[in-house]
Amino acid sequence: MKSYFVFVDESYRPDIFALSVVWTKNKTEPCKIKNEALKKIRKEKYHFHFKNDDDEIRKNFMNTILKSSINFGIILTEYPSSCNEYARYYIAEVINNLPVEENSRVVITIKGINDWINKKKCKIYEEVIRWIRKRIFYTIKFNDKAGLEIADYIASAYTYCKFQKDNFCELLENKLTFLVRIR
Repeated sequence: MKSYFVFVDESYRPDIFALSVVWTKNKTEPCKIKNEALKKIRKEKYHFHFKNDDDEIRKNFMNTILKSSINFGIILTEYPSSCNEYARYYIAEVINNLPVEENSRVVITIKGINDWINKKKCKIYEEVIRWIRKRIFYTIKFNDKAGLEIADYIASAYTYCKFQKDNFCELLENKLTFLVRIR
């Protein structure tokens, strides 16, 4: 059985809600990418966050991501307003659109999922069942900082590129494995 490590984060503006789906077979790949970027910006520790980073840090981290072997896609949809929608967009549609074989094992790390499960009393596993179409074994993780930082950058860069072109925008769009619109 093949295993995949998946990281999901979102970015949105008034006219766009984009979920980035980042995946790899090698669970240490996100840390390697982050460490390489840290060397380029000459820092030992740093929390990459697209909205807060200056142009030089963005450029270095995006270039490191785009030159890596990590895979990513984008799901465009509406802002989830219920547990059902959250389960559908962040888990079921991620699994449905991942280009992986059935009977694979997927470990999904989703930023903010604890809020939905704990504060909003979301029974996420029960909600996912109605939307999932592939036979994939999955588990949900709550924290993997390097992978989520990469997912943040992909989602934010994608929405940024829709409003303002930058030199990495074409590279980003060319490297997308999938782009799905769900309405």
